[in-house]
Amino acid sequence: MRNEELKKFSAKTLARLAAVQALYRVSVSGEDILDVIKQFIKNPEVLLEETRTVMDIDTELFSLIVKGVEKNKADIDSMIEGAASNKTQAKRFELLLKTILRAGIFEFMENQSVPKDIIINDYMEITHSFFNAKEPALVNAVLDNIGKRM
Repeated sequence: MRNEELKKFSAKTLARLAAVQALYRVSVSGEDILDVIKQFIKNPEVLLEETRTVMDIDTELFSLIVKGVEKNKADIDSMIEGAASNKTQAKRFELLLKTILRAGIFEFMENQSVPKDIIINDYMEITHSFFNAKEPALVNAVLDNIGKRM
């Protein structure tokens, strides 16, 4: 992700982006989730490719999302399967795409004071940072579907 793209994100959006990256990293590497959180809080550049101070990122939201997704992953994955057009489709989601959906769904569960439209918009922006094709629309559709049911 380019520095110009990161600059447009708010502290909460950066926390969401970093949480997605941390969750993806843990899924791929098998690292301990608490170690990844500690590394990020000490040095945000571990996940975000730009020099930023921890003050620029909502580290509380970052930690909440990472720990919450990891704790509730099975329930969240069931919601994703229920929202996809069929279970086979959900099982074929690329890991990064599934990680973005997991984070968004966890926020629906945990941050009920934040309007769902804001959460959906942030995760669509994050998806645009990684994908250029149909994935942002898919994130929008799945999160919207789940958001309406919650």
